[in-house]
Amino acid sequence: MNAPTGSAGGTVPAVGFVLDVPLIGAPEAAERVLDLWRADARLCELPDGRWLLLLPEPVRTRADLAPGLPLKRTGHGAPTGAPGPGSRSAAVTADGRLVLTEGGATVTRVIGELPALDPADWLDPSGLALHRPRALGAAPVPEAPPVEDSVPAVARPDLR
Repeated sequence: MNAPTGSAGGTVPAVGFVLDVPLIGAPEAAERVLDLWRADARLCELPDGRWLLLLPEPVRTRADLAPGLPLKRTGHGAPTGAPGPGSRSAAVTADGRLVLTEGGATVTRVIGELPALDPADWLDPSGLALHRPRALGAAPVPEAPPVEDSVPAVARPDLR
């Protein structure tokens, strides 16, 4: 998957993921987004075609099995650690910036300026059957058949 190098098997608290859409394709990326989608999640498109998925609460994930490059939350600066030629990391700063480090280069983007994507556009409701709502409450009681008021005459036995 899109695990950062140097963190094979370790778990990390991820506040989101960077999905490499040009590499895995839009259908696979959309499936991964919908698997993680929660109320108040946010999805944006980066200029290079990758997607940024921000989650409302951090999730604990294994870095080598993550759906994308896990995002860490940092203070106002870039993530700590010296970037090497093969290292990859992503972080969200407290002031709303995305800091991506790949191959020794660090790129910073303002998250509020990224174009938003709406996963609701991916859903196709055409196969759903619509049903008319019915009133709630007690079910109507079927009307009972009328009862005869007269008692039938008892036949007199023939004793002959």
